[in-house]
Amino acid sequence: PSTAYEWWVQAYDIDADEWSTYSKVAFTCEPMAVPPACSNGLDDDGDSKIDYIDDKGCTSATDTDETDPIIIPPACSNGLDDDGDSMTDYPDDIGCSAQTDDDETDVPSTSGGDNVIITPTCSNGLDDDGDSMTDYPDDIGCTSWSDTDEASTEPLLTVNKRVVEIGDSVELTWETSEVSCTIAGGEMETMQVTASGKQSIEIRALTEFTIDCGQSGSDTLTVEVVPQWFAS
Repeated sequence: PSTAYEWWVQAYDIDADEWSTYSKVAFTCEPMAVPPACSNGLDDDGDSKIDYIDDKGCTSATDTDETDPIIIPPACSNGLDDDGDSMTDYPDDIGCSAQTDDDETDVPSTSGGDNVIITPTCSNGLDDDGDSMTDYPDDIGCTSWSDTDEASTEPLLTVNKRVVEIGDSVELTWETSEVSCTIAGGEMETMQVTASGKQSIEIRALTEFTIDCGQSGSDTLTVEVVPQWFAS
């Protein structure tokens, strides 16, 4: 608050060698304004950042506190096993649907009782799409442990051996979720396939295999043959 003061003063006349009568002088002192913490030019919270907008603890120049807010990460990205199932955060914890999910708890079954857990397809220990690959990360159709579909959205070709000797057989495996794809390569006849599968094929020379599923995409791989050397 402001403070009022009164002073009584008198003047001395050197020429007349006399003092004047007392006169009253009144004045008021106003307190000095103190700027808010977020515009005072100081690092009030000691984080090496000063005032708004550089200090993230300031919401505006009139903010009176530079202290940074405490940010608590969601349960699915805090580095902790919050539900005690030995799995931590997304994508490893099947109870997490995303890094922003705030609950790691596994989803209870709607039909098997409160103690039954619905295990997502990509972490149930089964080869659900019959492509000889099981669960994340081994099955290419799985993007995480919590993925509920092992099927690959794009066609894929794989073989058990990429380099063979003439006359050896390879196991060609294809994976597709489409209803109509063709597979061709080497001496094999073009096959029409409607689901994932595999077939043993004899290799007589360098062979390129291709699966074509139209707008859904295609995939190609090559099986090489070891050069044969014959004595002359």
